[in-house]
Amino acid sequence: PAGLLDLPPWNDALVHDAARRLMPQIQPYLELGRFHSLLPPDLAFLAALAQIDLPRLETLYQTATLVSPPAGLRLRLLSLLE
Repeated sequence: PAGLLDLPPWNDALVHDAARRLMPQIQPYLELGRFHSLLPPDLAFLAALAQIDLPRLETLYQTATLVSPPAGLRLRLLSLLE
């Protein structure tokens, strides 16, 4: 497979969609407090979303630099996929 040269542009709608879809897997790693499970679902989602801190994640995403491995290492890594 070809490597990415750049990350795709940040898309708020896609990020919120992914957050909603992945929240059940993400929540156990967030410090939401012992009463979080008693919140109404929409409020619980918003509280968890605040913990993820999407503006900070966007800043990190926008400043990330993709690094391509040297040719020899790339071939060795690709051989692992076979």
